[in-house]
Amino acid sequence: MNKPKVVIFDYGNVLDIPDDWDAWYQYREALANEHGLTGQDLWNAVYYSEPWQQVKRGKISEQDYWNSVCAPLGYHTSEAQSAFWKRLWAGRDRIHPQMLSLLHTLRPHYRLAILSNAYQWDMETWLAKERGVPGLFDVVISSARVGMAKPDPEIYHLTLERIGVAGHEAIFVDDLERNTSVAEAEGLPCILFTSPEQLKRELVERGILPVQQQA
Repeated sequence: MNKPKVVIFDYGNVLDIPDDWDAWYQYREALANEHGLTGQDLWNAVYYSEPWQQVKRGKISEQDYWNSVCAPLGYHTSEAQSAFWKRLWAGRDRIHPQMLSLLHTLRPHYRLAILSNAYQWDMETWLAKERGVPGLFDVVISSARVGMAKPDPEIYHLTLERIGVAGHEAIFVDDLERNTSVAEAEGLPCILFTSPEQLKRELVERGILPVQQQA
């Protein structure tokens, strides 16, 4: 396999992972229990709901999405909704240090891109201001901005077009097989992400990352 010119990353559950998944799931469960829900029920309401399907494709505004998700939980003001959102994402409100280190290791040798199902219309500015990584990514594709979402085949072609490479000249890292399977069917090689350590091993095996960077 030839080395790619571009490494494309999903954002959620790849770059923003918690330090300890078990501890984070326990935290999410406790937060959900405050509302008489299980942690999975809460997550389903946030990310497996019709409002999420609409906002990630730019069909409703971010504020309309927050209202749809938060109002049933009793959060009706923007201040209350913002506070809830911060609690929900506590421990994941940054790019994980191991992933940030990996990005900086790859950056001198490859172009980097983001392809994310996200409600942030201007995700590039959000990454710069909220995550402190201005200029780290050459191309940032937010599903809300382009009006399509993974695993729609068109969004992979759009991403490659924006970057200016063919599918075989890139590699895509995502945590969901439904996304990687479609991407690979469209000619974009993928790595199914489970952890920073697993990703580094696969990058070494594919000759993308120097062996000494595996540790």
